[in-house]
Amino acid sequence: MNYEQAEQTAEKLLQIGNLTYEQISYATELPEWHVASMAEEIHHEQDAIIQEIRKTIIGMQIDNVDNSVLRSKIVSVIELTHRITSGRKIGQNERKALLKFFAAYDIGGLIDTAAELRAISRNYDYLMIHKLIRFSFDAYSCIAQNILMQQDASDQQDNDQDCENTSDVVDKKKQNQENGTGQWDL
Repeated sequence: MNYEQAEQTAEKLLQIGNLTYEQISYATELPEWHVASMAEEIHHEQDAIIQEIRKTIIGMQIDNVDNSVLRSKIVSVIELTHRITSGRKIGQNERKALLKFFAAYDIGGLIDTAAELRAISRNYDYLMIHKLIRFSFDAYSCIAQNILMQQDASDQQDNDQDCENTSDVVDKKKQNQENGTGQWDL
């Protein structure tokens, strides 16, 4: 394993968070002090993301904020939550699906959620992140359910079309039998 791969592996292990610096150092062959400095950088990045989340949530407090802006801000908060928890950015399709979902979402519910998040003290950042993870999970669950329902409706339409086609074939067979041909005319 080269140095760059060792750093990437150490970063992933640090994000998972269940190993000591010594264990990560042993697994990656990086010095323990380097693993500790990488962990400090990760924590600084996470702190910056948490501050960005807090700024976004505070920006949602403005009374005359446009509903589309509010929905966009909540999607940004979900995106930042994903970055802090999994280290990944959401894609354009995910962002569009979230915006579409929140377009149908009760705006009062979003305002209440933002107020609840603003009320969490800075000393309880992990509680705020936990609530955001649950909120994000609920949104993704609803989106997945909507997609499945759309697929089911599409499948039902396909089945109905297949039934109509089969019905046409059976009617034609009956007509041929009545005419004495007895052939399947496809």
